[in-house]
Amino acid sequence: MTRDRLVAALRAQLDDYLYFGEAPAPIADDEDLFELGLDSQGVTRLVAWIASEAGVSLPTGDVTAAHFRTIGALADLVLSRA
Repeated sequence: MTRDRLVAALRAQLDDYLYFGEAPAPIADDEDLFELGLDSQGVTRLVAWIASEAGVSLPTGDVTAAHFRTIGALADLVLSRA
């Protein structure tokens, strides 16, 4: 999966989770997801989605606030583990 496709797919997942599919504006790659409302349940859903859709299992040590703070950081993590 290319970075652009991964970012678009992550953005769609976050849009669905945070805004029920109706985000007021696209989530920027560097926007703080925790400030938008991402919580531990959302992180868990993203980890499961990454495993099933991207085929990447993230070790527990990778599930940190720094890795999940922005779409860009999360995409970089997933691509580094792919």
